[in-house]
Amino acid sequence: MPSDENSRQLHRSLRLGTRHVWLLVFLAALLVANLPACKEAFGKCLYGKTHSQPIVASQQAGSAQGSPAPGRSSPLQDECKLVTSTGLQSERDSVGGWLYILRTGSLADQQIASAALKTQAIDIWDVVLEIGERGGAPICLNILADPDTAADVREFAAWLLSQLVSGTWIQKQPGSETWADVQGSEVIFEAGGIQVLAEALQSSSGYLQSHVAWVGARMAQHPQMSEQITSTSISIRLLEMSMIPDDSYNIPTRAAWALAELAESSSVSRKVIADLGTAMRFIGNLADAHGNHDVYTATALGALASLALHDPTAAASGFHQLTPWQINAALESPLPEVRAQAARLVANIAMANGNFKKQIVDSTSCMSNLSKLVYDPAPKIRNQAVRALFSVASV
Repeated sequence: MPSDENSRQLHRSLRLGTRHVWLLVFLAALLVANLPACKEAFGKCLYGKTHSQPIVASQQAGSAQGSPAPGRSSPLQDECKLVTSTGLQSERDSVGGWLYILRTGSLADQQIASAALKTQAIDIWDVVLEIGERGGAPICLNILADPDTAADVREFAAWLLSQLVSGTWIQKQPGSETWADVQGSEVIFEAGGIQVLAEALQSSSGYLQSHVAWVGARMAQHPQMSEQITSTSISIRLLEMSMIPDDSYNIPTRAAWALAELAESSSVSRKVIADLGTAMRFIGNLADAHGNHDVYTATALGALASLALHDPTAAASGFHQLTPWQINAALESPLPEVRAQAARLVANIAMANGNFKKQIVDSTSCMSNLSKLVYDPAPKIRNQAVRALFSVASV
């Protein structure tokens, strides 16, 4: 009968509906139980990345992974994998991911990673420090030490080291669970970086040479590092580079700056620098200083002043080629730093070299310019001018 058929269909529909309700209840309970994982998966699908906190890894040599510091998040190790030769599945916005690829990837992948890291790090100091925290310095040293690495990746490594050498970050101390602040120069030094830098300075890339010279200058400010630098071929190579005609990479300026820092840092380094005839080379290069002053001129004058201050023997015997007209040209320079270093040089040499002192006193133009600099608006220049006048006036 029709009424019986309708009753059976209604009964069947109610049974199916009840099953669907229980199925929905079960799925809802499952979703609630796995809400964090679902949220993570949803975020990755929607944004292409997870919402984890930044990674901070230890500075074990060559490693971009490590145990987290107290209060810091752990690395996402599984998110930084190379999956195909044509594409990268990684944390695209993660410094740790790109460092992992830079350390382990193919030559082509290293080029992609180095470009991505430079884009993130340039002019953003927090990113530079994060790279330091995650082992960036040892990775860069390994790249520089490998001549088979692509030239642009090696240039990137030199650039990044020049940024890291000025930074200070926290790292786990080897063999312990304690964390301490370290300087980039210390990390490079302890990783055997000085020998790597010495070999890198032989590169044909001017860009790479310039940044390695910058790293050397920063490290030369530490006496222990300075003495090790002068025990390698770096000093000779820096002297050669300081005589290169100026170019867009500032090679001679940075090389001269590194030599100046070496001369300032320790007596061992000063002797090596003096024995190389550095003073003679710099003095000879100042001969065309008329109207052609630049940062290099100031740096070379600073290196000469450092040698004169710390090595009276070199000042007495090695500066006889320096003439009053060269000094006078520098004292009249339109660049404040050149004027300051010229006055400093006069003060330092005059204390050790009586013959040079007499030449300056006998030069009316030099004495006149020194007297004018006493009224210079820049305190640094005024102070050095006063020192110079006292030095040449003393018996």
